[in-house]
Amino acid sequence: MNKKPKRLPCAASFPANHTRSLHLWLDLAVIVLWALAVAFPYMDFRPEILPSGNEYLMSLQNHYQWPLFLRCGLCFLWNGSTNGGAPAFIDTHGSWLHPISMVSTWLLGVVSGGKLVFMLSLVMTGMAQYWLGSLLRLKPLVRLWGALVVVAAGHLAGKMDNGSLALVLSTAACSLAIPAAWQLLQQPNYRNCCLLAAVVGSAALAGQGYLQITLAACLVPSIGYLLLQSHGKKLSLRPAWRWFVLAMALAILVGSVLLVPLARHLPNMSKDGDVTFSSAQPLRFMLLNLVIDDPDYHFSEILDKHPYPYLSNNYIGWIPLLLALLAPIMAADHQRPFILAAGIALVMIYLVSSALLLQWLMPIPWPLLQEFLAGMRNPAVGQGLAVPLLVAAATIALNGLLGGRQVDVQLTMSDNNTPVIPLRLPLIKVVLALLMVASLGSLFTFARVFLATYEEDGTRLRPLIEELDSSQAQWVQPVFGEHFWLPFAMEQDLKIHWYFRPWGLKRTQPLPPAYRQLSRVPEDAQLPEYVKTMDDILVLARPDYPYAYVVLKDGQVPCQAQALGGHIDVVCATDTGGTLVVLEHAVGGWRASLAGQRLPLKAGPWLSVAAPAGVHTYQFRYRPLEVLVGGIFSLVGWCLVLVGAWRGQPPRWFAKTATRIMRAPFPPAMQSIDKPEIK
Repeated sequence: MNKKPKRLPCAASFPANHTRSLHLWLDLAVIVLWALAVAFPYMDFRPEILPSGNEYLMSLQNHYQWPLFLRCGLCFLWNGSTNGGAPAFIDTHGSWLHPISMVSTWLLGVVSGGKLVFMLSLVMTGMAQYWLGSLLRLKPLVRLWGALVVVAAGHLAGKMDNGSLALVLSTAACSLAIPAAWQLLQQPNYRNCCLLAAVVGSAALAGQGYLQITLAACLVPSIGYLLLQSHGKKLSLRPAWRWFVLAMALAILVGSVLLVPLARHLPNMSKDGDVTFSSAQPLRFMLLNLVIDDPDYHFSEILDKHPYPYLSNNYIGWIPLLLALLAPIMAADHQRPFILAAGIALVMIYLVSSALLLQWLMPIPWPLLQEFLAGMRNPAVGQGLAVPLLVAAATIALNGLLGGRQVDVQLTMSDNNTPVIPLRLPLIKVVLALLMVASLGSLFTFARVFLATYEEDGTRLRPLIEELDSSQAQWVQPVFGEHFWLPFAMEQDLKIHWYFRPWGLKRTQPLPPAYRQLSRVPEDAQLPEYVKTMDDILVLARPDYPYAYVVLKDGQVPCQAQALGGHIDVVCATDTGGTLVVLEHAVGGWRASLAGQRLPLKAGPWLSVAAPAGVHTYQFRYRPLEVLVGGIFSLVGWCLVLVGAWRGQPPRWFAKTATRIMRAPFPPAMQSIDKPEIK
């Protein structure tokens, strides 16, 4: 007689089973308050107060597209502010397309919105850990402690030493995928499928790519193993695998607004690479990053690592780590599948972040794979995903210790005039409570080391920025390598000749020449381009490098131009015909017109069209089809996952389509994961 597949008894889910619970909301309030306490230095939302670290403003480059959208609409499709311009929707260095970044930027502006993004990332990570604790059926206090640990852990705060905001948001977004995937394993249904799709799709929009690749490398084998079932000597997949396939398809739809343009331009993109993976720390030393709280260590090259905390800082302390080692012993039966999955995931995380797996794959003679692997030049940042798994294991052990046999200690207090007052204390609980508080205190103190700020109100910069005249949309160069110029340059709509970005366009590799430049090099005063010195900064002018000009047989004639993102208007006056050249990178999607008539674009790295004699106004507009397609796909994906998560069932047409594609009835039979069946 066939038995029905065993299901987990009332597995906790978030937020459905606890929406009306006062206890839940109080716990979430504690997580939010703890996150605000950790991020207190960023609570000053004045735009002149900036988080320390060069990459903070670097990671906000594309966030300026949202204010641009409010000014000129579709012009925001093109980022024409730096490096000769590039399609805005292919940038993976920042996180401007993530919903949290969008809302924060609209509410507080670019610079202050980034501080809000950091705080919300802490809250998101804490909620993800609390969710995971609910799924593991931990005691409320234990799951709350686990959430507070990950909020203050070094894998988030440590990345802000270099200002790597996108890495913080990516870590938080990918951490949220762990409980979402586990919930789908426990309860395979359409609602949880949509929930996982929404989480993974939004994680794809969080930027960088390092964490997303590491997440896939750890979840696919760990979940895949749990989906296996044995029939004698044969192995097969549980029917629940179809839900994961469907979730990934929906996640791709959600992230299509980035993925489709990226796929379109990927063959023409280049990225800084490192075939030796020199930034990766040897595997034998990486676990020490979890327990060393000496800041000098993280700023040094000790144990064969780079002196940049954002690569290696994953501090959680000895207490959670030792508890995590006890998890296999203390875990209950329903928690053992998670311990197994977490073990597989941790192995994969450290194989990727130490670059061992990448080095094993590099000899494969496939140029595309080798180029992709070389692009993973900083794999060490992926080890941050080990923190939520280790903390989850620690909470499992802590939950077992608190639920085990207790040892009571009786204390008495008396004097000559009063009777004896007995006081019984559960010794194990008291000791564990003290350890929990001590671990949180250690994490809080260490996290604040990396959350410094500085003030830059632009008073000393604005007179210098005025020297970089942008009235004709010329490419200019603030002091090379000084990133704090960015917000003040963006206020003046400057087009910066070079600003750090780890990727570029292959076919348009040359950067446009700088029309004006600021320099701190004293020898530049001997150059013919030297104009004057303001404080210790030299002003250089190169009038022979206009933004737009007509090439004639006997020379070139400069033109007047106005440029705002993907909207460029050029006015030229020539006696003879020639070729109009606009120093903006030419990629697919640009359209040129003259007096309402389309003009064919000429081949070359820059926008160029035939220019007839006379006074004419040329219009260049960037209208990429791939953004429209990706946007439609993404909108459809969001509608499907949000409505599906709300209703719990798919539309009929979607169910029929999925049935045909999967060649199996939709939805598949529910089968929960209780314990591994492979022997």
